[in-house]
Parts: sequence; structure tokens; C-alpha cells
Amino acid sequence: MSKSGLFDSTLNSLAQRVGSHSIRRGLYLAVGVLVLAIPAGAFGSDDSSTSPSATVPSQWRHVTSSDNAADFSVEGRQRFPWFVSLGGYFPDFTGDNTSNSVGAEIAFGYRFPTDQFDFRASVRGQEFDITDAFFNQSTIDVSEFSLDALFRVEAFYIGPGISFGSVTGTTNGFTVNGQSQTVWSVTAGYDITPRVFVEARWQTADVDAYKGYSLNVGYRF
Repeated sequence: MSKSGLFDSTLNSLAQRVGSHSIRRGLYLAVGVLVLAIPAGAFGSDDSSTSPSATVPSQWRHVTSSDNAADFSVEGRQRFPWFVSLGGYFPDFTGDNTSNSVGAEIAFGYRFPTDQFDFRASVRGQEFDITDAFFNQSTIDVSEFSLDALFRVEAFYIGPGISFGSVTGTTNGFTVNGQSQTVWSVTAGYDITPRVFVEARWQTADVDAYKGYSLNVGYRF
């Protein structure tokens, strides 16, 4: 089988692809942001309540605890507009005797809070492997620019999104590219704290390589 044989038997059935950048560098960047942001959030001065010493009266400690209560108002959400998330990506397509492996998803973006909605813009990437009947393996990289409108009720949010995506497939160092696609999605999430959140996202498009869902953990700053 030639270098492109795997794509003749698998990716060609998924329609045309477009070029994208590998998400590995994005993964390293996201991890770096988390490493830098979490200590800053833990010890920075953006929280109005630094920990009182043991000699502070109990009444003061009670007020400080109240100030630390979750604030999901517009003003509270505006404090942490940036976010980064990491998680697992689960391809949701089959064909031509191929099997898909669980991959990874990363995202980095900014939100614009309003009274009932978070409008969000982000760059997002997924990477996963597919294997054909001859046990040849290809790595699929998906890159997206995403826009979401997320209806919010306190810590919970859900809503639709649209992305503009591209995909690259690589086998034994040989890369296949195709056409760009419009990707539709639905996202549901929950803010564990004003900074930390969990999120589930489902997406689909005319090209099968974009079909899948993800489960992510994120951090706001």
C-alpha cells in the first residue's frame, strides 16, 4: 500500500479536507497558561479577600467568607473573561472498516458576558487517530475558530455555536489536506467556581472528520 493508501480507503470517504496546524504546540501553550494562571489566581490580589491571620476576629472571617461567595452577575463574570480548557475528544463517525481512538481537545478564548448570555469567541483544536482494516494509522488534526451564544442560569450555561474549521491527516509523514467546513455545535457547562468549570460539547459538519464530542475542564482568568 502506498503512503497515501490509508487516506484513499478512509479519509476520501469523509469528503475533502483543508490544511490545519497541529494542535500539539497549542497543547503545550495551554498547559503553560494553566501553570502560570493558577498560581496567579491562587495568590494574586484580584480577590478582594486575602486570607486573614489567626488573630483576626471571627466576625471579620465571616464577612471575608461572604465576600468569596460565587458571583455570576455580569460584573462578576467580567472579572475573568479569558479561559483555557483541556479535555478528551471522542470522534463520532465510522466507515470503510476504520476505528477511531479517543483524542484530545484544547481551547483558548474570551467571553463577553451580558445579563443572560455569555457570547464567546475561541480558537479550538482536536487531535485523534484513525486505523484502517490493514492496521495503518493516521493522525487527524482539526483546527476551528468558534463563536458561541451560551444562555446562563447562575453557574449553569448551554447554547449553540458555529465554527469555521480545517483538517489535516498525516500518515507516515505524508500529509493530506482538503476543504474548509462550517461546523455546528452545542455546548453545556457548569462553573464549579467563578474560575474553574467543566464543559461538554457536541459538534457536527458535512465532513465526517468533524463529527464528535468532547469533555473538558477549564480555567478562567
